[in-house]
Amino acid sequence: MPYERRGKCVYKKNTGKKKGCSDSVEKAKKYLIRLNMAKKEALSLDLDEEIENYLAEAAKDAKVLRKINIDLIKKEVSPEPGESPRDYHTRLQQIEQDPDVHIGAFGPELVKWIEELPDSFFPTNGRKMFAKWLGNAIWFEEMEGDSRVAMKDEFKDLKKYEEGGQQITDMLNGDRSLSNEIWDLSWTQMLDLSEQWHERLRQNIDDESMALVGDLYNTKDVKYKFENGFTMVLVDAEKKRDYTFKEGVKWGFYHNSAELEEMEKKYPERDFSSFQQKSSVNDLDIEGGEMGHCVGGYCSWVRSGDKDIYSLRGPDNKPHATIEVEIGGSEYHPGRMSGVIKQIKGKGNTAPKEKYATLIRKWLSDNFEKEAYNEEPDFLQIQSADELIDRVENNAISR
Repeated sequence: MPYERRGKCVYKKNTGKKKGCSDSVEKAKKYLIRLNMAKKEALSLDLDEEIENYLAEAAKDAKVLRKINIDLIKKEVSPEPGESPRDYHTRLQQIEQDPDVHIGAFGPELVKWIEELPDSFFPTNGRKMFAKWLGNAIWFEEMEGDSRVAMKDEFKDLKKYEEGGQQITDMLNGDRSLSNEIWDLSWTQMLDLSEQWHERLRQNIDDESMALVGDLYNTKDVKYKFENGFTMVLVDAEKKRDYTFKEGVKWGFYHNSAELEEMEKKYPERDFSSFQQKSSVNDLDIEGGEMGHCVGGYCSWVRSGDKDIYSLRGPDNKPHATIEVEIGGSEYHPGRMSGVIKQIKGKGNTAPKEKYATLIRKWLSDNFEKEAYNEEPDFLQIQSADELIDRVENNAISR
């Protein structure tokens, strides 16, 4: 097919020329289908299945909050004489979206922020419950909780919740022991719970008895070579293999309940509450297991083309840092990679060590435009204090 999608924009493959952008990934996907059909190269597409896969968009989840708002507004605003049900509903929608007269439960800024969140911000299951919880939790934080701000500044800086929100979503996707009681937790409580879950993922990475020998990965798609023998590898989410008992203990997987019981007996000091039943592993699973973080849960986003995951590997192919690139979101530049750097994680979800951070900065500088990473939190955390101060003073980044 002659066209490809990168986030919310569609490009021509052979030239990289942008054909157009939409205000949501869903619309961009439909636009891509129409373009390719116009070229008579997408006749074999199962459009019903394709469109069905697009329904889980953040904008649709935000409608949960809008409906709650409108139901509350109905109690304050009655239909006018002779007003049709359709016109009445339209008027309620206008009130709900007007910041000057809004009287719903969730303010327009909060609903708009949720609408603009990427699809990967939401868990793969329980999306509507999550959207409702997210709206309530952030409303409380802004108005009464630990993050409350001065009046008139509420909901003006919601970006600060994005990193913590992604951490919470990773837990919701990966921890199968959670109950519906979590939806009663506050933002701070949910964040604390997710940190405890991430800590359990880290429990085996520094244990020398858990060290695994040999090249563990199924594939090695090298995209960049450093002079010292290190490489930047694009991590595959497709090819799978079976895994050993010891690999399962280290990475957090078990084949069946009998094997889990055996693990618990052999390692009584370890916490197995976050383990998942899995018959085989792909390279994303292995990356997450070796690094002690949750990148294995990103398989669906990688397969759909919404994200790329890169791994900084040593000469022995052992991982030292994992980088998430959200496809699209930046302008196309010939000879440069497209996408925005969203996460840069060392072992245990910490910042990479300086000797690895130096390599990552070079890889970013050689392959991406600065707009793709310049102000992303995980990029800033691999800068030295002196570098950050210098960049602020020279207006290279905002304060």
